[in-house]
Amino acid sequence: MLHLFLKYQLFPQDNSDSVSVDENADLQEHETEDVDFSSFSKSELLSEIKKAHALNPIEAYSVAKKVKNAADEIHSSEESEALVKYLEEGGDKDSFEFKDQDNDHIAELYKKIKDLFINHSQEVKNQRDVNFRAK
Repeated sequence: MLHLFLKYQLFPQDNSDSVSVDENADLQEHETEDVDFSSFSKSELLSEIKKAHALNPIEAYSVAKKVKNAADEIHSSEESEALVKYLEEGGDKDSFEFKDQDNDHIAELYKKIKDLFINHSQEVKNQRDVNFRAK
């Protein structure tokens, strides 16, 4: 869809091929915004990656990568803090175990979105090859 939008914006032909204003607005609405997820909480990140799952595979993967990076940063700092606290309480570093269900859920959704993106990319490549052979 975005490709269509760019085509009509860059190379308008005649009025019969033009995209209506409503369609342009719809296409722009689905474009991935450059959001800074670093200030989001884990629950907000989880919500965002769930929303991303509904986007097309390219946009979804773009958002999912950013969300996962932000979630990994939060997870890493929380794990470090938990380890320090555990060691202060007399625990052994080797027996330390940190579980984070939100991060696990984000990682699971990220993997699903990444798999969708890979499958979509392969389908596009296969279709391109079919079209090339047809010429």
